Amino acid sequence: MSPPFGFFKKKEAPAHQAREQDLPSEIQDGGKLTLQQAQTLLKDVESEKVKALSARLLPTRQAVASSLKSIEIIADELAADKIKFEEGEARFKSIAENSKRTVVATLKRESTSDLPESVQSINDARKFKERLEAIINRISEVSGSHKSVLNVFMKKYVGRLRQEFENLSSQLEQVRTLMSEFEQERAPLVKCGNLLNTASQKASSIKSGELAIQDAIADIANMQAELASHKSSLLSLEGTPEFKDAFTAWQQMDAAEEQENRLHVQMSELFGHLSRALSKYSYNVTKETARRLQILSEEPWKVLEEQDMTPYTTLLSEIRKEIDSNKLQLKDSEKTVNYIDSIISSLPGLQSTFAEIKSRKESLIAGSKRGLVIESNRLKQSIQHYETQLAARQQELEQLKRQNAEKGNDLQELLRQAEQILQEITRKKYALTA
Repeated sequence: MSPPFGFFKKKEAPAHQAREQDLPSEIQDGGKLTLQQAQTLLKDVESEKVKALSARLLPTRQAVASSLKSIEIIADELAADKIKFEEGEARFKSIAENSKRTVVATLKRESTSDLPESVQSINDARKFKERLEAIINRISEVSGSHKSVLNVFMKKYVGRLRQEFENLSSQLEQVRTLMSEFEQERAPLVKCGNLLNTASQKASSIKSGELAIQDAIADIANMQAELASHKSSLLSLEGTPEFKDAFTAWQQMDAAEEQENRLHVQMSELFGHLSRALSKYSYNVTKETARRLQILSEEPWKVLEEQDMTPYTTLLSEIRKEIDSNKLQLKDSEKTVNYIDSIISSLPGLQSTFAEIKSRKESLIAGSKRGLVIESNRLKQSIQHYETQLAARQQELEQLKRQNAEKGNDLQELLRQAEQILQEITRKKYALTA
């Protein structure tokens, strides 16, 4: 059987080989290209390749359309033809007619399938190939399923159908060959396009990084200025005689408050020995007595703030009497009595000490300029805050610079690879710039 339409004749050199022969043998200087210009160049090159593919697919599409028209005619003739049965074949009539209807329906449906009018894009070419594959698969499926019936009862159509089927198969092989060559030619374009897209994203990220670096530098400059201002203010403040006097008074105040705290601890320890006695005595007492017992148990130093401690010393004496008379029974009653005696005897001295501390604090408060020390502490806290924030921002700046430097290296490598592929495609050496 001779090859239909001459598609299996000796082929010309592949298009990409012909075009390679047309390209300059020596690499020419292409000058500088921005990423956007390079992407446009790639689109133009791909557009030319698609046009070439469209031109090469046109005869194939026409041949496919011709074969489908022939199949449609065969289907119409088969539909109009009445199957003749020999003697003894009548029992196959139902099967043969059902097969005929199925085959005719499939042939008509596939022969009238819509084909792309022209190939204007890669998707058009792929759709054309997929549509042709689907047509061949369906015709092959139905002819295979009804092969026996076709060969027996419709054999005069089998040869014509086989011829058209072989024609379509030949066209499909031609399409596959053209598409394979096209995809091979297009692969460098796709790879280069991906490199350019990644490079564009990387360049955008670098610009964002540069803005972040500028913001960090501005922040650091502002922090350094504020830090210098606060340090200058602190130095000026602490250099005045008024501050030195205020600071001395502040230290004396700290000492007085420390002494007062130790007195609180001492009172808590003293009355801690009486906790059990105070708790047991608290049953069935007046509201005022209960209040005083709570102070002795929880905040005994407040007794020293009273001008007259007699109610508390009297209460302690009453508790002592209750213990002596065994009305208030304790495990270590003798020790508790001794603690009560010791407390009662030491209270006047402790109160005197508390009064002296209080008087000294009031004198320091009245004669000192505490605001100067407060301002000094505020400046010191602010300086510490700025130093912490400044160190963190400087560290962040260094990280931003490192990240941008790494991105810059990545970008240069992407551009180098893209330049190499562009040179292979166009035989021109371009210098890509972001």
